[in-house]
Amino acid sequence: MTNIVYVDFAKRTKGLYSDKLALHFPPLYRILSSATADELQAIGMMDVSPFSECVDYTINDNIDVFGEYRRDIVRGVDANFPRSLVIRHHAGKHSALDYLHGAEDGGARANDIVVQTDEGFFTLIEIPTRSSFGGPMVFYGGWYETNNIIGQDYWEIAIDHNGEEKVNTSLASYEDD
Repeated sequence: MTNIVYVDFAKRTKGLYSDKLALHFPPLYRILSSATADELQAIGMMDVSPFSECVDYTINDNIDVFGEYRRDIVRGVDANFPRSLVIRHHAGKHSALDYLHGAEDGGARANDIVVQTDEGFFTLIEIPTRSSFGGPMVFYGGWYETNNIIGQDYWEIAIDHNGEEKVNTSLASYEDD
């Protein structure tokens, strides 16, 4: 079941800003965590091995993490992270939920969280990093109103693992492996 989490930007840090969409995305958090056998046992996870330096990413600043962890706001993903991220803005709750279900059907890893802010609904999914990316990337995107024949257009930006913007780059512009 997908959860919808409300994030109050008035009390939180804002993420990347899009002029075309006229909004801020939620910040991207890198979570570096570890858990000992005792910590895992205390929460009933007897069949999970202790781990250290587990890296994950989220746009949900209300996430519960067990064990020892550190949460940092980042611009790009670590160079050795095995997947790339797509963070999208959605006009409404239902389009965000439909997007997550469709992404999962297509093989993406979705975290079943829709983040709602005063600026809209946002999702984060993980996709395979294509060799044409040159490393893991973060893609931000969303639709905005325009005067073209369909009344809207799509804005997207790519951020590489060094946190650098890739000019005139979209997910669709990269070759499949």
